[in-house]
Formats: sequence, structure tokens, C-alpha cells
Amino acid sequence: MTEHEIVAEVERKFRRALESRCTVRAGDVVGVATSGGPDSVALLLLFHRFKEELAVELAVLHFDHALRKSSGRDREFVEKLADRLGLEFIWKREDVASLAKTRRLSVEEAARRARYAWFKELLDAGRVSRVATGHNMDDQAETVLYRIVRGTGPDGLSSIEPIGMDGKIIRPLLDVRKRDLERYVRARGYSFVIDETNLSDSFVRNRIRRDLIPALEEINPRVVESLARLASVAFDLKSWLRRKSDDLLSSCIEAQEEGAILLNRQKLLALDPFERVCAVRRALERVVGDPFGYEYRDYTRIVSLIGSSDSFSWDAGRGVRIEMSSGLIRIGPPAEPPVQDVCEIPNVGEYECPGLGIRVSVRRRPITSAREAMNYSGYSALLDADRIDFPLYIRFPKEGDRFFPLGAPGEKKLADFFVDAKIPRFVRKKVPLLVSGGEIAWVIGHRISHIFRITPKTKAALEITVDLQSSADES
Repeated sequence: MTEHEIVAEVERKFRRALESRCTVRAGDVVGVATSGGPDSVALLLLFHRFKEELAVELAVLHFDHALRKSSGRDREFVEKLADRLGLEFIWKREDVASLAKTRRLSVEEAARRARYAWFKELLDAGRVSRVATGHNMDDQAETVLYRIVRGTGPDGLSSIEPIGMDGKIIRPLLDVRKRDLERYVRARGYSFVIDETNLSDSFVRNRIRRDLIPALEEINPRVVESLARLASVAFDLKSWLRRKSDDLLSSCIEAQEEGAILLNRQKLLALDPFERVCAVRRALERVVGDPFGYEYRDYTRIVSLIGSSDSFSWDAGRGVRIEMSSGLIRIGPPAEPPVQDVCEIPNVGEYECPGLGIRVSVRRRPITSAREAMNYSGYSALLDADRIDFPLYIRFPKEGDRFFPLGAPGEKKLADFFVDAKIPRFVRKKVPLLVSGGEIAWVIGHRISHIFRITPKTKAALEITVDLQSSADES
């Protein structure tokens, strides 16, 4: 193709991508991630060419990974390019090598996480409303091969997706070859820089680009297009599978906490093996947002642990802990011990306990039969009013607590009651207790004390109802 034809073809594919998956809206501030390489420079020139037609504002984003002595040169190049185009220049420098060492990540993974964390900061702060990256068809093909070699499941073949972060990240060049982007930049009269780390054998991707793809092109000259097409089909399949996985996960959710999901083990194991993997993967996605860094074998390991153990606690990385106890599976950050706040209930009435996330209703009522107490369970209880000493207190468990469960032969450690009642370990510290005169009158949500039960001699009762405002919400 001639230079004129290259320009027309690249611009046609760019516009087509913006009209389909990588949409921008009038008034958006699009941050164009620009390293200085041919892909990102081409992306910047494309957005600049259609800036008025799209009715968007542009900002040039540059992330310095501090991995090379020449990284300062790249920053200066991009800053001058932004100035030439009359665009705002925003940049950040981070020591990615130290980050990789501290977090025990590969340099590539650490760089990616740092870069996207910065993009998210800019998006959350409102400095930009979209971030566009210059990933192209060759990047897509390399990623497909990299994941196949490393090991991946079917959804991993979707590789670089056209959108991310709910459409806040867009990648409009996935249908364009890298060589065409290089020609486009030159045809527009601009230059670019070459990142020498792309030539290093230290990175697997470089060896795939330099050795594996040329070897495959000897078998199929259009192998890059074939791999990119595979990724596109896999993305559509993944989107469909995600919707199905949402349904599977919903069928297993027992409750949700802030930042965590609780699953019913029995319901999860009732699914077939692949469905279990889908549900667990979707749960992790909801907890961490971006599942990057987890592999298919991680999901199968979690499912294996759930199926083969009665209880376990496993740190799954990225600040996520997976715990199972008494038939419940908790996926989320390690549970923080509750604030040891105490709520005083001075008399009958309605009370808010903001420190505990609880609303309490206490009212006095007559009673004609001890059988009336059988109508109360869960978060409502009927207690013998004559045995209650005001003020009442609501608090969380503490070391050494003892409790006389209704129907039990005698008092026991509260910890033993939790075990007998099959209350999961990660829930126990957050179970509220109603205390009267130093005695636990009610393990709220589970059982009242034998001491405070309704008997044939009871003349008046206290009806107590508790609403857990900010505790685990039933899904």
C-alpha cells in the first residue's frame, strides 16, 4: 500500500473501533497513554486528527517505569510531542524494579499494575474520563501465544480486551498491525522512539515476538491475524460466559459483606466441576475488580480445596484470603476484628447503635403461654421481663465469654457454643450479644439463654428485634 492508502486504512480501522466497542462521548477528556513508541504515537496522532469531530478533549499521559537510564529521554520526547500538538502533558515516575521485588512480581507484571493503578487514580480524580492505550494486533497475537505457553483457560485466550474498567479503558488499535502504525506515524511526518528493553532476551514476550511468530509465519503468513481473530472470538465467548457465571455465582451467594462474598459450600458443590470454577472466578473478579495475575490453575486449586476440606484458610494473593468453615466460604480481604464498641439500651424503646451497625427495638408485652416464644427466632427474641435487668448492653464476643444455651444442660464457653452451632470462624467475632446483668441473654441471630427463657410462670415478656444495618447483607 502507498503512504496515502496506509493513512486511510489505519484511520478507517480506528474510527470503526470507536464506533463499535471503544466508544467515547462528546465532552470526554481522553487520556492517551503515550510511551513514545510507534503504537502510542500513532494513537495520539489519530485522536488529535479526529479531536474536533469526536468533540473530546485530550491529555497526554506518560508513565516512567524507571527501568532504563534512557527513560528520561522518552519522557522529554513525549512532552515535546504534547507541546507540539498543544495538549496537556501528565506524567508520573515510579521505581517499578523495587515494586516488583517488594511484591514478588515479575517486572512486566509490576509495571502493568503500577501503570493501571495510576490510570485509575486519574480516572477517579476526574482528570480524565477515558484512558486510551496503543495495544495493537501484534500485541494481541503475542499475548495469546504467551498465555498458551504459560498455561491458561479458554477465557484467557481473549487476551487484550478492547475495553476495561467498565469502558473507562479503551484500546482502539487492536485491528491494526504494528508495521502499519509505524508507517502511519512516518506518513504523518512524525517520529518515535525505540524502547531497547523490547530487544532484550530477559522478557518472554520479546522472544515470542522475535523468534516464535516469525517461525509460525513460515507456516501461515497471516498467523498474527489468525491469533487476533481467535482472541476476538474468545472475548465474545468470555462475555457470554461472564453472564452465565453471574447466574451461577448468584445461586451460591449466602451473604455479602463490604469487600467480601460469602458462598454456600453445599450449593457450590452441587454445580458441575467447570461451573464451580466459573462461580469462584467471578467471585474473585467481584472482590478484586481486575482478575489479572490469577490463572486457571488458581481457580481449580480453590475449587479442589473447597471440595476436599472441611475447613481451610488460604491467602490467594492481591490481599485476598479464602476461608471455609461450617459450610460457608468467605472470599475477600482478611476479616478485621470488630471495633469493641458497646451499645447501652437503658429501657424499652427504639435505639440506634452506630458503632455496631445495629438498630434495636425493645417493647414490653403480656404473655399468656410459654408456647408464644416458639414464634421467635433469628433476629427477634422473646425474653422473660422479670429476669431482665436494665440497662441492657449489646457488644461483640470477647475472650472468656460463657453462655447457657436454651435447652442445654448447663453453661459452656461461648467459643464451644459457636463450634456446636457450626458458626464459621470468620463470622464469630462479629456475632452481636445481648447482655443483661453481666449474663449473655441472647446470642443474636442464633439462640437465647436458658436463664432468660419464657416459662409457664412468666407474666410479662420483652420482645426484642435487631436489625443488622451494616453487617452482612443477605443477597
